[in-house]
Amino acid sequence: SAVSPDSQLVGYSAVAAGGERRASIAVISIGSEGLIKTLSRPDSSVLRSVWAHDGDGIYFVASAASGNSLWYQPLGAPSPRLVGDLGSEEIADFALSPDGLSIAFIRGRWVNDAVLIEGLGSIQPGNEPEA
Repeated sequence: SAVSPDSQLVGYSAVAAGGERRASIAVISIGSEGLIKTLSRPDSSVLRSVWAHDGDGIYFVASAASGNSLWYQPLGAPSPRLVGDLGSEEIADFALSPDGLSIAFIRGRWVNDAVLIEGLGSIQPGNEPEA
């Protein structure tokens, strides 16, 4: 979830009725606790979101079969605008610069290896192999 710069609105990832996983961000007003808007992209799911510094919209990272992308959704517009393609590696986090002109993100992939070490039970203290 992300709180707007004026602390009046909260945007959070929401799951569609029926458990369908798709990109949807619900925006609610903290004061009235009412739903203001639902922002969605039916072909993807929302990974992370952050408010624009002016509070007029939300940047979000969406993940689809084709990879990850960064979008900007103005609250007053019917659909989001594509900002850029972020590739297929996992997006851990992203942030806007203080002036709102740059975006930084952390991405990468998991590398897992397994190692089997055998024969350690035969080494006793004072009986270590010579180097």
